[in-house]
Amino acid sequence: MNHKVTILTFNTAVFHLRWRLFQSKCSQNLKEVERLNGLVVRRFPFSYSLSPSLTFSFAEAQALGWLSAEVLHIQGFFDFPQMLLVLSSARRSHIPSLITTHGFFEVVTSVRQYHLEPVFRAFLRLITSMTSKYIALSEFERTSLLSFGVPPSKIAVIPNGVDTESMDTGPTESPSLGDVTSNFVFCASRFSRNKNLEFLAQVFDSIEDSVHLVIAGKLTDAAYFQQLRARINRRKIVLLPNTKDSEMRWLYKNCLFAVLPSLVETSPLTILEAMAARKPVVASNVGAISSLIVPWETGLLVSPSNREELARALTILLTNENLRLAMGEKARAFAESRSWKHVAALTLRVMKECLE
Repeated sequence: MNHKVTILTFNTAVFHLRWRLFQSKCSQNLKEVERLNGLVVRRFPFSYSLSPSLTFSFAEAQALGWLSAEVLHIQGFFDFPQMLLVLSSARRSHIPSLITTHGFFEVVTSVRQYHLEPVFRAFLRLITSMTSKYIALSEFERTSLLSFGVPPSKIAVIPNGVDTESMDTGPTESPSLGDVTSNFVFCASRFSRNKNLEFLAQVFDSIEDSVHLVIAGKLTDAAYFQQLRARINRRKIVLLPNTKDSEMRWLYKNCLFAVLPSLVETSPLTILEAMAARKPVVASNVGAISSLIVPWETGLLVSPSNREELARALTILLTNENLRLAMGEKARAFAESRSWKHVAALTLRVMKECLE
């Protein structure tokens, strides 16, 4: 929530024309800086579908003096060949590089699925040789990096942060919920198969209760969404694709509690957002979720795809208002310990280490 991203796409067939436009765009963007605790932050526009021309433009931008950077911070694992070229460009300019491992676990899952561990290990070894530090989002990701040969000295663990202030004071807007009242459970999730939403819908539908389930988030798999929509009980379950931030904030604040039945996760921000809204969370015990939820204090953990455990956890929170409220207060206290201000201070410390 509240992240604005600029994505540039290039067609190499019209590169010379686009290059002139890109020069003008970057010349303007890179003059717009943020000053944070003595650091000058320039946000360089990048894409998850980079072309060689954009990587070339990164090197050219440095040569032209547009980027007077002291630290390169890469947010996430994107297109691997382009990642190598960007890191190489930074190393040639003697700029230390820092990588936050957003998306790393998803990459590792695919690597293991297609038995590409030796290739990925070699790639990661090359990346690591050009990287000053990795920021892992949890001990779970740190262990995964270590298993692929990344030295412990190159890994710092800094968890995801959450904007508690925005949850308190940001604008809210009620989405169109039909007959749904304030009596609903909320699942903030992308519409994709690994979120296990059909399973959640089946379990929820089996609970004898008048409460509704609202599932809202980005539509990343249209075919899956249509399949899910055709199979659910629409009188009890509401699907809201591509929900606005203000609507998501309203849903967090007005639900009874949150639920996340994913099959694959690392450290989902949606859990922290629910906690920031003083809501306990029922979630699958996968990835690093156990580092976010303390059972019976900030929420409940269940085994993935276990119908009995999920139904029991949902019923416990649906039928015990005092427990929900007590857990919600403890959840909020946990979210405050993961505020962006706290996470930013930890990140700043790592950046300074890279410059020493």
